[in-house]
Amino acid sequence: MSSGKGVGISNAAELRAMLREAGFRPSRRHGQNFLVDVNLARAIARDAGVPPGGRVLEIGPGPGMLTVQLLAGGARVLAVEIDPRLAQIAQSHAQGVLGAPGLEPPVEAARGASLELLVMDALDGPRRLAPALCAKLSEGDDDWRVVSNLPYSISGPVLALLAERDAPPLSVTALVQLELGQRLAAEPGSRDFGPLTVAVQQAYQARLVRRVPPTVFWPEPKVESTVVRLDLRPDLDPAPLRAARLELARALLERRRQTVQRVLGERLGDRAAAGAALERAGIEGSRRPGTLGLGDWAALEAALRGV
Repeated sequence: MSSGKGVGISNAAELRAMLREAGFRPSRRHGQNFLVDVNLARAIARDAGVPPGGRVLEIGPGPGMLTVQLLAGGARVLAVEIDPRLAQIAQSHAQGVLGAPGLEPPVEAARGASLELLVMDALDGPRRLAPALCAKLSEGDDDWRVVSNLPYSISGPVLALLAERDAPPLSVTALVQLELGQRLAAEPGSRDFGPLTVAVQQAYQARLVRRVPPTVFWPEPKVESTVVRLDLRPDLDPAPLRAARLELARALLERRRQTVQRVLGERLGDRAAAGAALERAGIEGSRRPGTLGLGDWAALEAALRGV
């Protein structure tokens, strides 16, 4: 994928001037911390590995700093922006890569690139992606990726919901709060391991690519960030199985300091049945829920179903 060098806003001063001209001020409620480091935007687009013509979902494009780098590499971008003023700025910004309608694009690498902007909330409540977004994602084949500077306020729910889909994206390359990134990539037994970890890691292999200081954003957040990479597991289990395991994990991890046998026994209302299920799953009842790995959750859910 092309680096997109020479396209788009080149520095924070240009971005601020563009936003001031539009009378725009960032919203804390919407988690608006805009990426202003063009080198990092290029690196994220490059790391995402989207082939020319590849489908990309970008949630929260803001003024389009990352969007133009994706377009310069020839991606077909579906961007979802909740703020209509920002959507208009991003659309204007993208024309620097795509060119005017009916004309050849000014950047050779952008041939075949396209941008569709949905002005809407990506979420329909805390536990569901917006139906209009799901309909758009279902229009093409399953060969699509997510590349985003995700708004902090929705990044966890969005990533969990994407991972829970019947056909999740092939990969996710996202700029997120460091604390969230650590939860996504956490190992069993660590304090960061929780239901979000299970939701995401059932579908993806997760790794942190690079830590990012507050200075690459405007306004600067009070926390560090990280680029996280999620790659779809080749042995992905069907969505209903993943959902059942996640429901079990959510219930038991609410009382992670107690033993698995005690928590499961109270959930079933039968301590003996809990012990039998744990034995079939090959899990010691004295273990704590937070120490169970993906294989343990799969085995325990299967044991409870009598499989």
